[in-house]
Amino acid sequence: MAGDVKFCITIALCVLFLQSFTQAQDSDYYYESYDILSRSRRSVSAFDPPSPSPEFPAVLFSDLNYNNATNSGYYHRLRPDHEYRVWGRTVAGSVREFEFRSMLFMSDVSITFKACCLAGNTWTKTVSNVPNISNIHLWMFDRPDVSGASGIFYTDWTHWMMDFSLKVSCPPGGCKASNCSQTCYFGTCGTDLTCQCTNGHSGANCETRPSVSEPFPTLQYPLLLFPLKNFKGTPVKITPGKMTTFAENKQKLKAMTYNSLRVLYTRPLVFSRIDHQVTTTVAIGSDIEDIAGYMTSNPDIANALWFNYASDINLEFGVKVDEVAACANCSTTGGCCYTGSCICLPGYSGANCDVKNP
Repeated sequence: MAGDVKFCITIALCVLFLQSFTQAQDSDYYYESYDILSRSRRSVSAFDPPSPSPEFPAVLFSDLNYNNATNSGYYHRLRPDHEYRVWGRTVAGSVREFEFRSMLFMSDVSITFKACCLAGNTWTKTVSNVPNISNIHLWMFDRPDVSGASGIFYTDWTHWMMDFSLKVSCPPGGCKASNCSQTCYFGTCGTDLTCQCTNGHSGANCETRPSVSEPFPTLQYPLLLFPLKNFKGTPVKITPGKMTTFAENKQKLKAMTYNSLRVLYTRPLVFSRIDHQVTTTVAIGSDIEDIAGYMTSNPDIANALWFNYASDINLEFGVKVDEVAACANCSTTGGCCYTGSCICLPGYSGANCDVKNP
């Protein structure tokens, strides 16, 4: 009897220890209000995360606490009312996987969270005045109106295999404008009144292109296809207008040749079911870290192309980025064609920005 009592006491103490340890661990990653202007935050190492902008009112980060400074870190700028982007999923064995763990938002936006599963059911919940989220997993447990039975069932049906995504929307009339005093060449003005550069570009005015050795698109190769998700592996460079197979359907199974892609700036992406005259154009393109997940979360883009066909038919799925005529002759040294017209960088002039000023 005494032995049983001692055993029970030992078990109880272990449970209390684990609970306190878990709470202490969780507190390091707890979400908090984030002041974009002062960039103050707690439990975050010194780095400067991207800021939202009216053009991209949400920024999604692969790591906790808005961290894009790790070797494996990446982020995605999300356009308003444009697309759903997968941030996490429940896979076999009730295991949770995350594409994005933290998010920054402009203050006047609304966020629509969505869950969809293999059975085809979909649940959505739209909320306004969402604070910046430094840990989306913990935030969900503090917002049962979003995560529970009245929302997307994130905390209720942990055994169901589901994708979780979100979309950002500006209020009527658009998100509040940011007016930078300087010109932002390869980028846009953020809420902190600094230039927010498109991926790979840098400089106070976003005037510096990535080096040729870095895996980012160029005017010559506006589309990069990566063999693995999250832009991993050696990319294949695709020239303008070239339709390239990224997946196939064979023997009733889809096989991905390429799992992620980068597109130049916001050039339109053209998806096609090759040889079957089914084409879908994403008017404002963006990098896609998980092509299959993107298709699942955006049925308005993917239904006719990706889902509605007889599974026993052998098919190829392709993607391309077309040439922009106004950018065809824009200098790759002195010109900037971020907005679709050739704008000269400082020190250059001419119709194609190919004349270096004395």
